[in-house]
Amino acid sequence: MNEARRAVARAGRGIACLTLLLTVGATLPGSQTAVASPALRCTGRWVVDTGAGPGVYNALYGVDALSTTDVWAVGATAYVTLTGLIEHWDGSAWRSVPNPAPGTRRIHFVLKSVEAVRSSDVWAVGLAADVNTGNTRTLIEHWDGSSWQIVQRPKLVDTSDQLTGVSAVSPSDVWAVGNTDYQQPLIEHWNGDSWSVVDSPRVRGVATLADVSAVARDDVWAVGYLDASHSSVKPLIEHWNGHVWRILPVRFGGALEGVSTPDADHVWGVGSSVLNWNGRTWKQVDNPQLGDLVAVSMPSLDDGWAVGNYTHSVDPLQVYSEHWDGSHWSLVHMRQPAGTGFDEVNDVTSFSSHAWAVGRSGDPDGNGTLIEHFC
Repeated sequence: MNEARRAVARAGRGIACLTLLLTVGATLPGSQTAVASPALRCTGRWVVDTGAGPGVYNALYGVDALSTTDVWAVGATAYVTLTGLIEHWDGSAWRSVPNPAPGTRRIHFVLKSVEAVRSSDVWAVGLAADVNTGNTRTLIEHWDGSSWQIVQRPKLVDTSDQLTGVSAVSPSDVWAVGNTDYQQPLIEHWNGDSWSVVDSPRVRGVATLADVSAVARDDVWAVGYLDASHSSVKPLIEHWNGHVWRILPVRFGGALEGVSTPDADHVWGVGSSVLNWNGRTWKQVDNPQLGDLVAVSMPSLDDGWAVGNYTHSVDPLQVYSEHWDGSHWSLVHMRQPAGTGFDEVNDVTSFSSHAWAVGRSGDPDGNGTLIEHFC
């Protein structure tokens, strides 16, 4: 698969997941399910945690941590009915938390990203699909400290759209990004009262935004990819200056899937390569890249994590991580719980000396959530 087709496939993973799993069903249980995990012990390596996904097919796509005892992860679970999966870590166990379905049983949905503003203010975004038509629409859910609720989304004229990333400056300043049916970037904003679509520059060709990182009211970054000629993928990097979104030109090739901003003058983007913004320009940074990186989390200038997936001669897909110590990226081994099956990582978050990575692990007959913890 060439670079252009590979990037298009990555951007549509949520919709592809729906297509794959709609033949598989049962609904999410109404009560919370707790799965005990070993107490957090710092060993200087990645350790596999036990998730709480109830279905035959389970996958986690997003994770965010407020503390070592308050971590949220979102994704999807399915038997025949595909529903959003939300799990919470309270310091001793991962617990499956009920969340509402957007409509009838003919609606299937996936949550792709989560942002924890505070313990009583958490956002999750993704997509919902109509089984009959295959059309998708954006989905936004909110945790108020006691339950998850669906929040009214902006009305769009296109027939299919999705959100893949969310980030907050404050409780009244939250951004979400994704793409529309017209294969154009989609940007939405929460002002404390409602969500609205915010204009972004229209681009030629196929384009999508995969992730967003908000630094301040006038400093927000979003990344993805642009394929103007349907043959050569380039990074798509957009910046919000408090008034408008603007595209920043870059001379490097390949798609970007994750972005993180430790401060206003330092921005990291990862995907086919690792890029860094130093306040003036984007530069490519050397790293021991085994395969495409899918997510990055940079809590400080001298501590950060990136995770990705690569193919192995024996195993179809494996996970790996890289750590930033302030001067260089180094490879850090991750666990491969599926053995000869497949393991896939989709997101990473870090807090203090701790990091969590989430994804899925299994084989064609079924898969469970993958949760790994490092400290």
